[in-house]
Amino acid sequence: MRKTQFADTENRIAVDLTQLQAMLCVGRPTAEKIGREAGAAVKIGNRKLFVVSKIRDYMDSLAASGCEE
Repeated sequence: MRKTQFADTENRIAVDLTQLQAMLCVGRPTAEKIGREAGAAVKIGNRKLFVVSKIRDYMDSLAASGCEE
């Protein structure tokens, strides 16, 4: 198993997929899913970045709605 990486995203506007994974402490497929559902994906040239503020808003809305099992 690979070691979980952490990213300092405090002052970043956008992050790449690897940084998003580290920010959320999740794997690649889950990070892509969250970024897509949050509407945070931005394509700049060949790079795909995710807007941190949209990710935070999305995660806050999930937390506010509570855990649904």
